[in-house]
Amino acid sequence: MRKFILSILILSIIFLTCSGLCSSAAAQSRWAVNEIELAFESGLITNNTAKNLASRITREQFCELVVKLYEKLSGTTANANGSAFKDTDNPEITKAYNLGIVSGVSPEEFAPRAFITRQEICVMIVRTIDKSIIGADLNNYRVNHFVDGNKVSPWASAAVNYAFDHGFIIGVAANTIAPLDYCTCEQAIIIIYRVFESCISETSINNESDSAFISQRYNTVNEGNASGIFSLGKHNWYYATSSGERDIYIEGVFSAMFQEFARIFGYDTMTHKLIMVYNSTEAAYPMTAPYNELILIRLSQEKTSYWAQMIFQLSHEMTHYAYFSFFPEANQDNFESLGKTRWNEEIVCEAMALYMLKYMSENWCSCVLSSINTSFDASIRRYLENEYSKADTSAYPLKSVGDTITINEFHRRFNETASERYEHATERNYLFNLFVSVDSSTIGEILSMYRYFNSEFNCIDYDLWIANATNTDFIEKVSAIQPRFR
Repeated sequence: MRKFILSILILSIIFLTCSGLCSSAAAQSRWAVNEIELAFESGLITNNTAKNLASRITREQFCELVVKLYEKLSGTTANANGSAFKDTDNPEITKAYNLGIVSGVSPEEFAPRAFITRQEICVMIVRTIDKSIIGADLNNYRVNHFVDGNKVSPWASAAVNYAFDHGFIIGVAANTIAPLDYCTCEQAIIIIYRVFESCISETSINNESDSAFISQRYNTVNEGNASGIFSLGKHNWYYATSSGERDIYIEGVFSAMFQEFARIFGYDTMTHKLIMVYNSTEAAYPMTAPYNELILIRLSQEKTSYWAQMIFQLSHEMTHYAYFSFFPEANQDNFESLGKTRWNEEIVCEAMALYMLKYMSENWCSCVLSSINTSFDASIRRYLENEYSKADTSAYPLKSVGDTITINEFHRRFNETASERYEHATERNYLFNLFVSVDSSTIGEILSMYRYFNSEFNCIDYDLWIANATNTDFIEKVSAIQPRFR
């Protein structure tokens, strides 16, 4: 029954238009489905809101959602005693009223079927966080100068800025917040899920000892000073800055990409170990480094405002992080000897970097940074085209198609992969084209690679993998990235 309901939700969203979130129904459906799925799995959807996801959400329906959110975050059941209004007997409204999250339109009336505006949703969200989490810092936000800021009511201004700054809501156009617009049920569900994920993450390691530990590791590796450590809004994901200030560019790019990574590889895989991201303006290249207690991702950007480059770098390293789920014992002393094949894994990571550039160009409207630059999708496409064109297919054709090579020759290439990436650029492009030709859920099978690692030859036994694969055709095509041996 549970699977049937989830299928109904997904099928419904495919045919819906997410007004105000994205202009392309084809692009936004893919994005919306994933967060709706996760909201369902988290127990944040009610029957009343699931009936017609495309319809405008009412005050009654949103009360049901925020009560679900409150009870999940606080771990307590809200009090439904009393009957505050004459025009409704819904206990969820009573709960929200008793908590101080909502009030009536008059002393005796609630207007349960009236629609709720975006600014009213922001106010109720902030009140829910305040009631759910002890010590929540509701003053931690930047004042945003929206084009239509004069339309935000004074009583909602702080909540609107807080919700926008934390990525719970996004603008409907460049620096435009549309505070008086209504939301659909699916949009409201996604907002509730984002709040849930953010709050769960921030409370999972929000103590002085853990913060000091991350800071110490950052300082050891980066030889700097982690003046600020911030949650990336997902369990186990953090980033550090030497400035002590939040980086909305890292937050925005990561948030937009994470959902697709979770969809492909699974949420548990993408949160399997504590991880910290940081940017080094002096580093020659990005990297992912495992330690006993956490994994570090280092970006190497001159400026984090170079969003396309960040997508390219961060998605590559996030794929390495996913592969480390197979090696929970990995650290700086042993990870080189754990049976990891640099050739195959690097090609997968580079292909995923191209895939995410394409994904982000097609789904840019769902990224919070689109409110700063609505047309940046074109820049992402140009970056993708430039990277893709670097492959010299005439000089370096697909190696599995040409002559066979010796295992020693393969090992030479294995050891020189980092410095001679152009040698497998054709394989990277080939795999990227394969990824975009299949459903994103199919790509996830690529993570099973190390189950078929041949330790004697330091390569992947594709024959064994194909024999055991769920999608044999897909893995058979993947096998073309590894040279054939003689």
